[in-house]
Amino acid sequence: MINSDVGINDRYAKIKEFAAIAGLLLLALISRSYHLGEWSLSADEIFSVTKASERYTSLINPAYYILILSSFKVFGVNEWSARLPAMILGSVSIPVFYVTWKNIVGRNCALFGSMLIVLSSWHLWYSQFSRFYSGVFFFGSLSYYFYYKAMRSEKFVFLFWAMFFNLIGIFFHVSSIIVAVSCFLFSIFILFTKKSSLNQFLKKNAKIYFALGCIGALISLPFFLKIAVGWHGSGQLWGYGPAKLTLQIIKYMQAPLVICAFGGLICILKRGVMDALFFVICLMIPVIALLVGSIFVSIRPDYMFYAYPLVFVLAGYFLEQVRVGLLGYGITSLIVIMLVVVCMLPESISHYTGRNSLDVREVSKFIESEHRSNDKVMSYVTELDYYMNINYTKISQLGYPYDDSVEWEKGFQRYDGKNERLWIILPIRRGPLAKNLEAWLFKNASLVWRKYAVRYDYTIEGYQVFLADAR
Repeated sequence: MINSDVGINDRYAKIKEFAAIAGLLLLALISRSYHLGEWSLSADEIFSVTKASERYTSLINPAYYILILSSFKVFGVNEWSARLPAMILGSVSIPVFYVTWKNIVGRNCALFGSMLIVLSSWHLWYSQFSRFYSGVFFFGSLSYYFYYKAMRSEKFVFLFWAMFFNLIGIFFHVSSIIVAVSCFLFSIFILFTKKSSLNQFLKKNAKIYFALGCIGALISLPFFLKIAVGWHGSGQLWGYGPAKLTLQIIKYMQAPLVICAFGGLICILKRGVMDALFFVICLMIPVIALLVGSIFVSIRPDYMFYAYPLVFVLAGYFLEQVRVGLLGYGITSLIVIMLVVVCMLPESISHYTGRNSLDVREVSKFIESEHRSNDKVMSYVTELDYYMNINYTKISQLGYPYDDSVEWEKGFQRYDGKNERLWIILPIRRGPLAKNLEAWLFKNASLVWRKYAVRYDYTIEGYQVFLADAR
């Protein structure tokens, strides 16, 4: 009778597990595939589509270009096929996150974390965006997971998989090298911590990782220095400084999630100082790298997307502690969990409403209908050129439209001819345009078209078209 009950319980547990995995995959596929091919390409997606045949053989970030070319070969070149690899990687990453991290933080914690990924607007965006970041997230999660497993086991196979998945992540985007740097530093902490304080962390694989890390650094340092020098010399001006970048990191990750992750870190201290230290190092090193790097080059929060899975691990851990009575049993716990979900929904919903309500093809159609043979076009919207169906004279940009240091009036003087009109297409963001640019537009041009995306969060997006007519 006992054996029969055990068998029934085992089957029930397997059914629950299968249902959880299948449910997460279904939610991920539905949310990530919705309107995948209907929205126009935007921003750097254009680069993915037009440069894939050149970049797939490069040593820098070739992985997504290989996948996108394969998708084009099977399905042709279109918006849907361009985003298909990102959608698949983004969708699969959610059940895989659950299957892996439940072995470390428990089933319910991993389930909470997975559901938060489903709701994450940042993860949702890159699961429907034809760039490499969904792959960065997927392989970043696997790299950290197997490294953590390796540090609590003497099996080298876990260390092998940690390094293998990290290498693949680097081929998606070189920023994933910080995964290795973070793990390298944590390995040093393990080596210099007394055995009695390690709390199930072992030194054997830490020694191997440290040794391989030293060798890898010597071999790869010239390569990464070359990338850094080239990046510094690119002259890009769209990045954030350290102060604004800190706020942007919180905004992109979503404040409720960051708060939950911090609570999870406090809770995980009960498991042991070394457990908490793992998350502190593997999250703070990427943040520090971004803040320091932003002083010298243009950097976005996207460049720490590989560490984003750890935020979900901590946030899921916190919500599970809330569920089991951290803030008291019953209605209080339920209210806190529901509050987190409700606070994340506006950005998630706005992802769909924003993309459904704003399409650059509306801009191109308007300009095509009003364009004259002598007109010139200066566009600060990357995706516009891809959708223009007429021959037109394209004028180079004068600078970043939010940069007050650009001499806008002087730059525009060359386009004040008597027999030409100048179309100026600009994005709309929450921040104002450069003062000198705005002043020139008010004086010399007319606003002829403008549209905002429909959103229910803090973000403001849109397009605006100005027409300067010297006659």
